[in-house]
Amino acid sequence: IMISRLNTMMRALAVLCCLLWFASVSTYSQHAKRETEIFLCCYLNQTQWDHLLVPLRQHRSNITTVIICPYEIDASGTFGTQKNFHIAEKMVPQLHSLGFSVRALVAGNPVGVKLMIRNKRLMQKFVHDSVKKARALNLQGYNLDCEVPGNHSDSTHFVSFLNKFGRELHHHNMLLSSDIAGNCSSPDYLNMTCKQYHNTPVDKVMTMATYIQDIPKWRKIVKHASSELGKQFMPGSAWGPVITNRQNLDLLLQLGINTLPIWVNTPTANASMYFDALGYFLHAPEQ
Repeated sequence: IMISRLNTMMRALAVLCCLLWFASVSTYSQHAKRETEIFLCCYLNQTQWDHLLVPLRQHRSNITTVIICPYEIDASGTFGTQKNFHIAEKMVPQLHSLGFSVRALVAGNPVGVKLMIRNKRLMQKFVHDSVKKARALNLQGYNLDCEVPGNHSDSTHFVSFLNKFGRELHHHNMLLSSDIAGNCSSPDYLNMTCKQYHNTPVDKVMTMATYIQDIPKWRKIVKHASSELGKQFMPGSAWGPVITNRQNLDLLLQLGINTLPIWVNTPTANASMYFDALGYFLHAPEQ
């Protein structure tokens, strides 16, 4: 009887340990879903890269993702490269070695974007070539920066492109984000509305209206864009008092925003203060 009771207690203890372990893993996983992204741009030479790597290496525990900027949809509507692209590509293994996920920004030539989204052959070639490049470099996806005015027809074609591109990236376990100028209050680049993004495989939509340092205005934009985009929303931010304000970071967490992207590069002064703010967003308990 004593042995039976002892076995029962040991089984109960084992179950309790498993539950505690699962709870700790679940909590970690929730935090691990948060991202802090830093865009490194533009046309960087080797000296500039070496300079940027110093704070990135020092504060890497507070950064999850680096976004390099060597590519574009060129004037012919194909996947093209920009100045010094080969240097950016050469840096990818080193960024990986520091523990960062690496994605790439793709800028959009206005003529080339409109040409590509209307031409199935060009669209297929762009998707094929960009995914091939991402797989070769072990990139974790792309950010589309197509700052192109448009009309209703453009938005319809762009949605078709996003669907094709996003699905292919997801097939290879990669992510897709896209940039907008405003805050979802009116049609944006290529006449896209935020509701149209809902029906695409785009993982995140980044607002550039949130680059500002006017805190009350920033908070207003964040609340509105979050209500429109939900889990797709991420507020593009700049180094400055907006991101060192703890109440602002708490607002993002309360709204369920899990990605904080920073444009651009690393701060020129008070680096520790800014990276500590990113660390707070990344590691703070659930709100």
